[in-house]
Order: sequence, then structure tokens, then C-alpha cells
Amino acid sequence: GPGHAETMQYLDLVRQLWALLRDNPTMRHIAEMAGRLQRLGQAHKKCQVIPAVGRIKGITVGGDLDRILPAELAGLRSQNRLHRLSTLSKIMGKRALQYEMQGEESETRGPIIVLLDESGSMGGEPEKWSKAVALALLTTATQQKRAWWLCGFTDRVTHTHIVTPGQTGADTLLDALRMRATNGGTAFDPPLREALRVLAQEPELRKADIIVVTDGEAPLSQDVAEQVNRHRKEDNLHVYAVLIGAAAREKSVLHIADALYRVSDNPERDSATVAPLIAQIA
Repeated sequence: GPGHAETMQYLDLVRQLWALLRDNPTMRHIAEMAGRLQRLGQAHKKCQVIPAVGRIKGITVGGDLDRILPAELAGLRSQNRLHRLSTLSKIMGKRALQYEMQGEESETRGPIIVLLDESGSMGGEPEKWSKAVALALLTTATQQKRAWWLCGFTDRVTHTHIVTPGQTGADTLLDALRMRATNGGTAFDPPLREALRVLAQEPELRKADIIVVTDGEAPLSQDVAEQVNRHRKEDNLHVYAVLIGAAAREKSVLHIADALYRVSDNPERDSATVAPLIAQIA
């Protein structure tokens, strides 16, 4: 990537990636889906229009109903029909007096934690989608030099991978994506407990958001749910859930997630559904 010198180490990594994609149609499909998700996420971010929010800076001209001066809006209640129409024309034409707001830039995007369900029920197409979502998120984080932590889980934590700011992370991603879904069951408590431990003990991940990628088919204990929600309230922790599969169940993660995103079986529709998450997190 930009800023990284071309060395034999990087060339060896490129050869490994090329061999993996050349010989493994599944990995090639995952890479293609991840690329599409990244592009849609970037496009979604560019299309978003977020009005500045903050203190009043002055008076300007426009048609934003939330900011139009009360004196201007009063014309809509006039007994004179021509006056009402004139006021409406000013608003529609964006010529009404309104407050000019001075907004504050939001804090730089922080690190992310991805909990990736690799249980038996995630085999096949759900596994492709889940890894594509993870790949899109982690690749974007790596490009932006943000720390990330990936945790694969079934009914226990099966593997973890951490990348600190500035690392390429490509070899770590390669190892992580080679892991396959197993015949084990699913349990949310082990990965969430481990994620909370990492948040507390790893300085570079202290302000991370948590993304759970799963089909939702697992119980969540009240104790762990309360711990997560306490961190959401006290430490401004954000938790997002990506539910994979048309039959994905949301009941378990509903109580801890700030937002839910679904991926079922329609690539065109579902890519656009997950794109807001890519844009929001990345």
C-alpha cells in the first residue's frame, strides 16, 4: 500500500495471496464480495449529508426547516393567503432566513473488534458472506492505520489475531481467513468476555467498536449481556451485529447491539444493506 516500500517480504506475501486466490475459488469469491462491500461502503459514505450540529454561528439563507427563524415560519400561519404562499415560496426556494450552525468534527475513527462465528451452522454460503464482511472491515481499518482484533469462535474462542496501527496486517488476515467453519456449536459468552478483556487490557484497542458476525443461533447469558451493556452506557462502547442467513435469529444479540444488519441470499440487495455498516465503522 501507499507509504510501504516494496521489499522481498512484501513480494513473497503477494505471491502467497495470488496462489491462494488462484487455487481456491471460495477465497476468490470472498475477496470479490469483500471488494464490493468496500466500494459500496465508500460510496455510501460519500453520499451521506450530515448537517453540522453545534453552536449558532450567525444567520444565513436556506430552506432547512430545523434552522429557519421563527419569524420566518410565522408567515405560514398568516391569515393572508398571499403571505402564506410567499413564505412557502421562500422556504422551497431556499431563500428563507435561518440559523448558521458551527459544527464540531467527529473524533477520528477508532479501532475495531470483529467476532467471527465459525460454528457448523455457518458452513457454506454463510461462511463466505461472514468472511467477506470481516475482510472488508479489517482491510479498511488496516488501510487507515487503525488497530483491530479478530476473534474466531464456536462454543469457545478458537483463534485470535491482532494488528496494531501501521502494520500491514495482510499476513494476519491471510491466516485468519484460512480458518474454516467447524462442526462445533455456538456460544456468545466466550468471545464477548474475551473482547471485554481485550478492551480493558490492550491500550490500542481501548476505544474499539465490537462487530459480531453470526447467524445468531446461540444463547447469551444475562451476566455477559449486563457487562456489555454497562460498558455501552459508561464507556460509550458500540456493538453492531451482522446476521448471516435468511433464517438468522436476532433475539440473542438484540439486547446488546446498537444496530443490526442482515445478509440473507441476495448479493445485490444484501451488499447495499451492509454498506452502511462499512461506512459507519470504517
